[in-house]
Parts: sequence; structure tokens; C-alpha cells
Amino acid sequence: MSNWISMKNRLPESPAWVLVYASGAMNCMAYDGGWKDWTAAQAHNIAIDDITHWMPLPWPPAIDDTIPPPGITLNYSK
Repeated sequence: MSNWISMKNRLPESPAWVLVYASGAMNCMAYDGGWKDWTAAQAHNIAIDDITHWMPLPWPPAIDDTIPPPGITLNYSK
């Protein structure tokens, strides 16, 4: 199952950093509302009008087994 979401189906919730895909290229971009409200993190290798899909960024890795990423609860009970 793909985690990519078509721009035709829905836009990201605003504000959000997401991974975008356009014409064979991917980039991390910030979305802040309307269709043209995108900001690239670094290189501008993607034209906004060419974005076809996006996906949420994954949670960052935990620092160690006792400190989960934000929003994640570890359950050690057996």
C-alpha cells in the first residue's frame, strides 16, 4: 500500500511539512494553506504546478528505547 496522497484527492492539513513528488523528483516542502502556498526546504527542484502527490513525513527516530518520538506511546507490558 502506498502512502502517497494524490493532490487531486486532498491537500495536506495546514501548516505541515510533507514529502512531495513531481516529475520524478521528491523534496521536503512546507504547506501553508492554498494551492500555491508551498515553501521548499532547500533546493528548488520542483515546480509547484507540477506537484502530483504528497505524503506526511515519518516520525524522527527515538533517541533510545525509553524516549519515543512525539505522539508515540511505548507499551512494554506483556
